[in-house]
Amino acid sequence: MLHPYEQSVLRQGLALLRPGQRVVVAVSGGVDSCALLCALQAVKGRLKLELEVAHLDHGWRDPAAGAAEAGFVRQLAERWELPFHSRRVKAAGSGESGSREAEARRARYAFLGEVARSIGAQAVALGHTRDDQVETILHRALRGTSVRGLGGMPARRRLVRGQATSVVRPLLDLSRAEGECYLRARGISWREDPSNADVSLTRNRLRQVVLPLLRAEANPLVDDALLRLGAQARRSGAALQASARKLRSSQGLNLTRLAAASGAVASEAIHALATELAPGRVEARHVRALERVARLRRGGVTLPGGARLGVVEGHLAPLRSPAQPEAAPAPLALEIGGEALDPAAGLRFSARLIAPPPEVRTDPAERVLLDAARLSGPLGVRRRRPGDRFWPLGAPGSRSLKRFLIDQKVPREARDAIPVVTSDDRPVWIVGLRMDDHFKVTPQTAQVLELRASAAVVG
Repeated sequence: MLHPYEQSVLRQGLALLRPGQRVVVAVSGGVDSCALLCALQAVKGRLKLELEVAHLDHGWRDPAAGAAEAGFVRQLAERWELPFHSRRVKAAGSGESGSREAEARRARYAFLGEVARSIGAQAVALGHTRDDQVETILHRALRGTSVRGLGGMPARRRLVRGQATSVVRPLLDLSRAEGECYLRARGISWREDPSNADVSLTRNRLRQVVLPLLRAEANPLVDDALLRLGAQARRSGAALQASARKLRSSQGLNLTRLAAASGAVASEAIHALATELAPGRVEARHVRALERVARLRRGGVTLPGGARLGVVEGHLAPLRSPAQPEAAPAPLALEIGGEALDPAAGLRFSARLIAPPPEVRTDPAERVLLDAARLSGPLGVRRRRPGDRFWPLGAPGSRSLKRFLIDQKVPREARDAIPVVTSDDRPVWIVGLRMDDHFKVTPQTAQVLELRASAAVVG
């Protein structure tokens, strides 16, 4: 007889997976992923699935501890005679809050994608639970997000845009505590990751500090409230997408119809159109700039990669003569108090001196603050060069820019397209990724240089 936990996984499996699929089960050794593997093993016959196990050692602990954890997961796989795949990677950096988590996530998905492709798997199963969904929605709400982001993690999505392999999350209706009870009932042990106690990591801080405080001081049912918010956001997001699709025609987005639509629908339609020209690279700043172009009914915006969207015969549409990015764009001078246009990146850079703000908040994609006194020469914008080195903010030391981009899992073909802001030809800001620690603002900073990268509006 199936345990109630397994019954829930079976119901989700019927909704998320198809009979005959080969599924990679991501197993860290923690309670959630072990419960996922155990439950999928129990119901795989009913779902007619072929399971394989994948484990990634992020390199955060010494090799012996990592090997012991990998060995534990291997034993679980061998217990059920399942193929096992594992890898150890270099530890992700410990820069500004959340960066290590983001780097680890990129490494994890890259590894799982490689395993899935190598064995022809149609799905990758992840052990994200109800608790993880609550933390995700809260995190995104605090950080600032769209309706799409407030929806939290989808139960199923594509692993990589344009490829058939899916990511599925069969545990989103189940809590971490339910997983512990289930594993105890089945006599299965799990490993506790010591990094879960590190409250310097954003996720852990939300889980161990912020959510308990909210439950105690604001709403004891805050988890349910956040999950309802996420569910409503997903419904609203689906409705927005459906309405946005109705604004499209073979010519693009009709400006009159766009102006008559609600702001949310118009933004969604613009985002979808821009994403077709620059898949995975469209950011909020590009959408804001395109909204302004549509409102003024003139001009255009250069998107990352050089494609342009603008006003064409009453429509927002790809411009007929798209800008072709140079293989190696010429370096640009950036004067303090001035601007520099980088067409290949679709960005306009600006630099200005400001007084030290009461709180230093930066976004490596759009805005960084530097200690002006530490700058030693003229500012410029260029692409990476052999021998470039910098000290990533928060990292224990300097590293080559090439190594940094590899550690960040930036695809090889994209590395030469990333703008680099320099001072005296020395990298100070790898746009979209990190600034140099040498130039960070401190309590002793007297004057701040604000660098911004905004979507390039043309015409």
